[in-house]
Amino acid sequence: MKKIFLFLLLVISFQLPVFSSVKAYDATDTDWKITDFNSNAQINSDQKVNVTEEITVDFGNLEKHGIYRYIPYKYFRNGNNYIVRIKILGITDDAGNKIPYEESRQSDNFFIKIGNANKIVTGVQKYKINYSLERVINHFSDHDEFYWNVTSNDWPVPIENTEIRIQWPEGAEITQDVCYVGAYGSAQEDCKINTEKNSAIFTSNNALNPGEGFTVASGIKTGLLNPYSFYTVVAWFLSDNWAYLIPFLVLGWLIYNYLKNGRDPGGKKTIVPEFAPPDSLRPAVLGTLYDEKVDTRDISAVIIDLAVRGYLKIKEIENKNILGIKSKDYQFVDTGKNQKDLVNYEKEIMDGVFEEGKTAKLSDLKNKFYTHVKNIQNDLYREVVDRKYFLKNPNNTRNVYLILGGAIIFLGFFVGPFLGLITNSVSFMVAFMLSGILIIIFSFSAPKRTDLGAETNRKIKGFRLYMYTAERYREQFNEKEKIFERYLPYAMVFGIVKEWAKKFEGMQIEQPDWYQGNGVFNAIIFANVMSSMQNDMNSALVSNPSSAGSGGSGFSGGGAGGGFGGGGGGSW
Repeated sequence: MKKIFLFLLLVISFQLPVFSSVKAYDATDTDWKITDFNSNAQINSDQKVNVTEEITVDFGNLEKHGIYRYIPYKYFRNGNNYIVRIKILGITDDAGNKIPYEESRQSDNFFIKIGNANKIVTGVQKYKINYSLERVINHFSDHDEFYWNVTSNDWPVPIENTEIRIQWPEGAEITQDVCYVGAYGSAQEDCKINTEKNSAIFTSNNALNPGEGFTVASGIKTGLLNPYSFYTVVAWFLSDNWAYLIPFLVLGWLIYNYLKNGRDPGGKKTIVPEFAPPDSLRPAVLGTLYDEKVDTRDISAVIIDLAVRGYLKIKEIENKNILGIKSKDYQFVDTGKNQKDLVNYEKEIMDGVFEEGKTAKLSDLKNKFYTHVKNIQNDLYREVVDRKYFLKNPNNTRNVYLILGGAIIFLGFFVGPFLGLITNSVSFMVAFMLSGILIIIFSFSAPKRTDLGAETNRKIKGFRLYMYTAERYREQFNEKEKIFERYLPYAMVFGIVKEWAKKFEGMQIEQPDWYQGNGVFNAIIFANVMSSMQNDMNSALVSNPSSAGSGGSGFSGGGAGGGFGGGGGGSW
């Protein structure tokens, strides 16, 4: 389990952002200018967009190596990362000569450093940047849209002339066009638009000052562009938000760990009826081995088993409140039988019931008996280990998973939102919470029985089968004295009291001498009484004072800098 915890902590470190040297705006990079920023965006029917940027700069007398250009490629949509696929196709000068460049991903930007570190340039320089894009088309119910930040707002120098041509596939019908100029969020439409068949040309009316940008949006009717395949969309989504894969990896590890360390040995074996509890197991030990935990009904079954064995008697009594409304209660009476043959958990139960005297009402045990429950559980878990039914305490094994799962859910619920603010993704939070839930679910199958434990449990299932289908074996009843009451505690452990009693319907069953009730006695009525009493005991035995009383269609264009692309640049 440590491996899972360390793995998920490692994920946290990967989710944290890598801060880079990219600057949104370098106010010291001045004394040069961009005279022309001309772009062409060719949109293909497969939704791939080929962009060409022709940037003409004037360094004047400054000695530079070139420029750098960065373009955002990582966005945040509907709580998840959305990554644009970008690929540099080449960078040349106006004569078509290749210009060296370096590309990298820094923070959320695709960074291109253009120029030769061993060469100084001055004056007018022209750079032609060619790159392709995928996932930059917005889709609405009635149109598809290209919403693009041509220059963005992060250039530290003025841009005198800005223009972009957007060319849709042949046959496209342009339905909407808009452009914005100015600081980020500006809705000023200081630009002109010329539409020619399937293309639109956007031109800024005035020069852009440092920090100002040029954004355009163009839309066509739906149906012309081919949609991405379902598998491509899913693959991109998981690639962008790979943390969603973590629960699947955790699930795979949990299944592997269960098959290797949690599954009982021996595999599937035929369950055949067993006419007596295997190894003469008492009800609570049998119940602990059967479902790998100490239930409250295991403890209440011990009380009935002690009564059957002569250590106490039970008397049904009626109480009346001040309004005369009757309610049923039960009185336990210590018979005084020597307890030398009782084991620790049975003595603890007797001490808990008769802590204040030789008689006790069930209602009096509320908020008192619970102090003994932990010791009873520990004794029972210790016994199944001492009998070599488990190598380790099954409760401790289960708790390791429960604690780890809870810790991981805590990380996802409380730490996740904080990291989500940094990483712009809810995938971390969802992944950790789902992983924690899976670990908690698998906690219930984490304990592993030994060979002896697995074989004994197979017989326990056979014993339950016999009790559940006892009408087939009525001849066995005559061979065992008081079989109904002797096996009643086991029926309580299995939760089949009424089913067990029904097998004796119509038979002459004597009322047990350890029970004093009101009214006519028969197996069915007595079973109902026992079921009701067990429910009352399950509630009373664990109650404690601290628990008392608890219980679309549209157009994206909305302002400068709001689309894909943009970014900015500078000189070096």
